[in-house]
Amino acid sequence: MHQDSMAVINHVDNLLKGVPIPPRPFILTELMREKQNPNVNFRRIAEIISKDVAISGSIIKTINSPFWVIRVQVGSIFQAIKLLGMQNITNMVAGLSLKNSFKIHNSKFMDFIWKISLEVALISARLAKQYTNLPPDEFYSLGLFTDCGVPLLVQKFDNYSEIFLQAHTTRKARIPLKIIENQHFNISHCRVGHYIAKRWQLPEHICRAILYHHDCRNRFSEFLGKPNKITTLLAVLKISEHISLNFNNIADYYEWNDFYKDILKYLNIDREVFEEIELNCFELLERYYDADD
Repeated sequence: MHQDSMAVINHVDNLLKGVPIPPRPFILTELMREKQNPNVNFRRIAEIISKDVAISGSIIKTINSPFWVIRVQVGSIFQAIKLLGMQNITNMVAGLSLKNSFKIHNSKFMDFIWKISLEVALISARLAKQYTNLPPDEFYSLGLFTDCGVPLLVQKFDNYSEIFLQAHTTRKARIPLKIIENQHFNISHCRVGHYIAKRWQLPEHICRAILYHHDCRNRFSEFLGKPNKITTLLAVLKISEHISLNFNNIADYYEWNDFYKDILKYLNIDREVFEEIELNCFELLERYYDADD
């Protein structure tokens, strides 16, 4: 394990004493156990996932949504596993298990956080298929997990949601959200999110993308040579965050205006194409929500 990862984990352990940390869900533990079997059985995997009606329904809905861009409709979990593969379906289950693992109810703030996270995940999956060579499920999982540290900080600090929302209004002062969090709480949701992802045994590059997602400016401006997984994950994540916040008429993080040109250059997207991408994602989000009505 990286030394900086261990330091993050120890810091979070000490600061969050008294706050219940969500354990890795049983369904995820079962899947990871089955994954170790050299003769992994997809039908057995489908049986495990299908026991959770909410998660299995969400998987099928997500894959069949216009964001996933598949040629055939998926009608069963078994079909979804054959399409995505074992690791990819496990990543999706991890992300979809997240919300129900936190015991926070009747919170408008957390409803806002989960809504943005879902939209970022969906947009990220679509952009991954169009502009990267990496599996879209990794971007989807990152989108869902990016702000997973927020609910723990909400439980730990009574004024956390107020400070978080105020941070959006400071974007003109060019103060990163993680710095504002550290000033008030001596910790950021990035560190807490990384902590949860490590405990849930997500892939290392996803864990580190969560840790760095508000500390990634130099990754794009200093990029030379071959793209790497973490930087690509973060580039797509930043675009998806921007589109989701605009869709909801919410002020963007200051960092978008600070280095969006570097992000677009990294992904080989010009400004006009990006504007088309944003409008298309707005339409897809409207269709996604209309399907629930």
